Amino acid sequence: MTKIKVVLAMKVRILTVGNKMPKWVQTGFDEYFKRIQPMLSTEIVEIAAAKRAKNPSDANLAQYREQEGQAILAAHNASGREQLWVLDVKGKMISTEGLADKLADGMQQGDDMHW
Repeated sequence: MTKIKVVLAMKVRILTVGNKMPKWVQTGFDEYFKRIQPMLSTEIVEIAAAKRAKNPSDANLAQYREQEGQAILAAHNASGREQLWVLDVKGKMISTEGLADKLADGMQQGDDMHW
């Protein structure tokens, strides 16, 4: 009896908050994005950053984070099979290998992901 390994189609939506990146960042991203498409269906969703004051107070910064967090959740539109991963400079570090393992697990389960 032959075993067949089934890998369900997976989509990744990258939800980005902020302004336009410098050209060198965009060029690198475009190249990586092009390379990953045959293996992983990927979509970029740009979310406008909250309008900021010139000299924001701590309360203003908290308000901006709240507004942007709500915009991320609204764009996420969670269904039963979507995972939301939040990438933050102050978050838990993960290696490239660790990220690849998490993606592989998601692909095996057929879960869609939002970053």
